[in-house]
Amino acid sequence: MNPDFSSKFESARKEGTPKLLCEIALVRHESALYRTDTPNDLTAEGIERAKKLGKELKDEGFLSEDKQNLFYTSPAERAKGTMHFISEGAEVKDQNLVTSESIGPTEFVDYDAYLSEIRKLGTKEERTESAAEHYYKNDVHDDRDIVAETREDKKKRLYRATEYLIRYIQKNNQEDKNEPPKILAISHFEIITHLIDDIFGIETIGQYNSPVVGEQVRISIFETDDKDKLLLKALFRNKEKEVIFDRKNRQIQRIDN
Repeated sequence: MNPDFSSKFESARKEGTPKLLCEIALVRHESALYRTDTPNDLTAEGIERAKKLGKELKDEGFLSEDKQNLFYTSPAERAKGTMHFISEGAEVKDQNLVTSESIGPTEFVDYDAYLSEIRKLGTKEERTESAAEHYYKNDVHDDRDIVAETREDKKKRLYRATEYLIRYIQKNNQEDKNEPPKILAISHFEIITHLIDDIFGIETIGQYNSPVVGEQVRISIFETDDKDKLLLKALFRNKEKEVIFDRKNRQIQRIDN
């Protein structure tokens, strides 16, 4: 990070000047049946856990009919189902629901070739963590004959979606009296894991399969004196980290401590 900006940022943070723009609960979809023609597409256990998370978010005050809530989901049925049952558990209506390809799953050119690679990792039960490590370490995930987009492509669309969301919030919450919105977003491992890696470092987390199904990352976004730099305060598995979102380059910058 630029030393001059880092110094100014530290000074502003001590004075309490960063303005809260929004709070986000970014959740990986719950355990799924993976049947594309099945509405909601969740297992019975996934449904119950999603409802439980919804109740927890309600009890916490994150989701409420009295709050300004925004809802974003991947178009995949397992993501939409997770959103539906979280909303049901929280007793809120996801009437402001936006379905976004930007936080959708990987698109494949040759899904059979991909499955062939994954099946080499062992049984279904054995593959949970090894498949996640495979995602980080195996070049098949950047092979455009198999996947429609590389790992870097997916990271770019995640941060593109972040920038568009910020623009929307800034445009619609210009008056200070407007309460910063609380946003529930449902996405996939191969999208959310890049955010976790950029903020915390996946090796620091100690588990490649991060997040697991139904797990969330909490992000609070603050404006700073530099309109092109936003402060992100992240919470994941009781680990907290502050980073900068560089809007011009659409990337995460770690803060030197």
